[in-house]
Amino acid sequence: MLNLGNVQSGSTTPLYFPFVTSNKTGSAASFSDALETNDFRIYKDGGITERASQNGYVITSAFDGLAGAYMFSVDISDNTTAGFYQSGSQFHILLSPDTETVDGETVRQWIGTFTIIGDPAQSRISGSILATSASVATVDTVVDGIQTDLDNGTDGLGAIKTDTAAVKVVTDQMVFTVANQVDANAVAISGDSVAADNWEEFASSIITGTAGATSLTTTTCSSGLTAYADDELIGRTIIFTSGTAAGQAGRVTDYANTSGVVTFTTLATAPLQNDTFVIV
Repeated sequence: MLNLGNVQSGSTTPLYFPFVTSNKTGSAASFSDALETNDFRIYKDGGITERASQNGYVITSAFDGLAGAYMFSVDISDNTTAGFYQSGSQFHILLSPDTETVDGETVRQWIGTFTIIGDPAQSRISGSILATSASVATVDTVVDGIQTDLDNGTDGLGAIKTDTAAVKVVTDQMVFTVANQVDANAVAISGDSVAADNWEEFASSIITGTAGATSLTTTTCSSGLTAYADDELIGRTIIFTSGTAAGQAGRVTDYANTSGVVTFTTLATAPLQNDTFVIV
């Protein structure tokens, strides 16, 4: 018996199964009459039900004019018996003539086998064959459901889409002069525009500075502040925001324009160079 092994599903190339017959003495001998396609049976996966149609079968008797030589071929692209040639199945071909004999003897023999693989219309997963068309239909149903939800502007994904678009309109107007810091313009505080104006005026009066390298005591520190007139800062409050004096505050009692030295009421700890402060 000829085993063709694996055959690609949907192949339009015929599968050929040559075989020979002989008489009782072993010499080549032909059948009493020409073989016909209905003298061949194809079974699937070891089952006992043969393929219903012989369409796609071809038998050449006395192949090349030689006694006892035959050529049988099968076209597996023929789907007259719908779904018979299924991917993942193994097939066996039985020669079983109805009336033809060899040397007066009935002949019945297996002449070939083959296995169909790789059906383009199916996917093989963990040994189970899943219809791709069914899978696609399922995915299509899910996608349609998502689209329906997207189109629902009241309480579905469509509402989220609408709200997100509205948020984007606002965020697109944001300005980032400094990376990762939003430029903000507060027009009201708790609904009070006057309060916002007052806060803006207060914030604009805050002076920021850094302690210099000299006059670093619990009552003085030098700085780079030279844009103010002598004594202009007296009465305001200096608050250290970093360094050894962080969190401490004192009332400004003197300010020298030329040196930038600020004098203030006694702190618990003297600031160090590069400690930061604000004067409010």
